[in-house]
Amino acid sequence: MINKSMKRILIISEVFYPEIGSGANRITNLVIQLKKEGYIVDVVTSEPSYPNKEMYEKDGYRDLEKEKDIYEKSKIHRIKTSRAKSTTNFVVRLYKYIFFFFKNIFTIVFRRTKYDLVIATIPSPFVGLLGGIAKVRFRCKYILDIRDLWPECIKNIGLFRKNKFLLKIGYILEKIMLKFADAIVINSNGFRDYLIKNKYKKNIVFIPNGLQFKEVEAYKEIRQNIAKHKKFTVIYTGMIGLPQNVTSLVRIARNLRHIKEIEFKIIGAGIQRDKVSALIEHYNLKNIKLYAPMPKNRVVKEVAKCHVALAHLRKDSGFDLVIPGKAIDYMGIGIPIVAGVEGYAAEVIRKSNSGLVVEPDDHVELAKSIMKIYEDSKLQNDYSINGINYCLNNFCIENNFTKYVSLIEKVTRRNDYVKEDRDVCMESLYQ
Repeated sequence: MINKSMKRILIISEVFYPEIGSGANRITNLVIQLKKEGYIVDVVTSEPSYPNKEMYEKDGYRDLEKEKDIYEKSKIHRIKTSRAKSTTNFVVRLYKYIFFFFKNIFTIVFRRTKYDLVIATIPSPFVGLLGGIAKVRFRCKYILDIRDLWPECIKNIGLFRKNKFLLKIGYILEKIMLKFADAIVINSNGFRDYLIKNKYKKNIVFIPNGLQFKEVEAYKEIRQNIAKHKKFTVIYTGMIGLPQNVTSLVRIARNLRHIKEIEFKIIGAGIQRDKVSALIEHYNLKNIKLYAPMPKNRVVKEVAKCHVALAHLRKDSGFDLVIPGKAIDYMGIGIPIVAGVEGYAAEVIRKSNSGLVVEPDDHVELAKSIMKIYEDSKLQNDYSINGINYCLNNFCIENNFTKYVSLIEKVTRRNDYVKEDRDVCMESLYQ
């Protein structure tokens, strides 16, 4: 067990509880688990605002038991978020990143608390730069937690095509934050080669998003009863943005609209949500419904009731190095996956044998894959079991957290950590 006179850790993250999303859940769970180990943890973050601030005033988005674990003996500093709306306009997005950066420079520079370690989580390189500033300010160690490679992962989706100068600036910022980091945590093994190619020679530790099986147990009965449902339901959850190209899923529903037993559900928000809604109306599709974001517990229940889950990343999105957090959650719940993805995500789904993978944006082959599972109940059951087993062996947050603490101890040169049993935690179905 770690000595209770623990060092103090500062975590810098744009997203945090109660915000939905795999990034927010990853960092929230990290804070809770570190505190259980005896670490003193403070957080610099922003007010919950995705997809809008008003959503978090409703019931279902607060967990009072979790809040006790989060706020007790911790300082959670939140800045007011920019009023700029989510958009495909890169200048607006850049403004929001810079807004968070400059607001928190003063928070860090004038903070009197002493810290022994800073953890900053990105995709925004400006958060990575804040971590570097905090390292210098507090004369401490710095771990960079990378959830997406920015700008590498978004250079091909339209945001940079007319902004080559900004793309160049993005890579310069990336090099600066990598230089400051004493160690890097990646949630996709696909990032490793990229970092090595960019001559990062310090510790790189793979810690994927985690999964909670004690929660999955509660949904077993729901999964067992899906055979009684009159409809065969296909679901997509999470971000409805440019990389996900959810419009392809609408075209799948159009291709299969003649099969009355198959229905589609989309739960989520994003800058392409209105476009998806307009397409559904344009084609006059009655077999697909679009739902607003929901609290995590409701989303998981909805997924557990379905027969197939969709994961999709457009072909030129540059996200071939990542695996969508939703794919891991789908596997753990035991729902077969049909995915239009490439690279690392495709490799994991094929290796786990938890579903079918086709070329991104190929809505014809995606529809055929759904039909293959629809017509074969044994295949559906096999994918379900395979997904759960793969997650047990590869995405258990108990092992994830053990690796995280071991890295912290290594970076801060402490050697009194001994592994203990822990509960496993489920990441959100949003990404």
